Amino acid sequence: MAQRSARLAVGLGSLLLAAVTLAMVAAGGSVPLSAAATAVWGFAFGALPVGFQTWNTRAAGEHAESAGALLVTAFQVAIATGAVLGGLFVDGAGAPGPIAYCGIAVLLGGLTMLLLGRAREPRLAR
Repeated sequence: MAQRSARLAVGLGSLLLAAVTLAMVAAGGSVPLSAAATAVWGFAFGALPVGFQTWNTRAAGEHAESAGALLVTAFQVAIATGAVLGGLFVDGAGAPGPIAYCGIAVLLGGLTMLLLGRAREPRLAR
C-alpha cells in the first residue's frame, strides 16, 4: 500500500489504530476483544513506519538520508515525550484516560493525512 500511496498507508493505518484504541476503551476489560484488538493493532501499526518512511524518502529526493535521520529523531522525541506525558496523564486520569486521548489524537492525525495530505504527496515516476 505504501508503494502505491504513502498517504493512504499512513492515513488508513492511523484510522485503524484509532478504531481499535477507542473500541478497547469502550469495551473495558473484555479478554476476547483485547486479544483481537492487539492483533489488529499490530497490523495497523506496521503500516505507519513504512508509510512515513516511504513518504519522507520520496519528498526528500536526494536528501533522503538526512531526512531519514530527522524522521528517526522526531520518532525518538515523540516516544520520550509520550512516555513522560502519558505517565502524568495516568496519574491524573487513570489508565483509560491516556488511551482514549491517544485514540482521539490518532483519529485526528489520520483524518488530517487523508484529507490534507493528498496535495503534498510526491508521486512515483513511472
